Amino acid sequence: MKLTWADQLRKEGAQEALLHLLGVRFGPLSDDVKRRVEGISSMERLNTIVEQALAAHSLEEIGLR
Repeated sequence: MKLTWADQLRKEGAQEALLHLLGVRFGPLSDDVKRRVEGISSMERLNTIVEQALAAHSLEEIGLR
């Protein structure tokens, strides 16, 4: 299913917010982690990772390393 323009902007905003959150929580992010987050197309998955990031002690716990 193709995303609408508004959905695409929403997803990109969620990806940027997640990358910011991960950077604050875990320090500088590798290019690999950035690419993995940017490759997530599901808003549900992005929201799940945000919730996990709030409690996780590492990127490994979230499955991003």
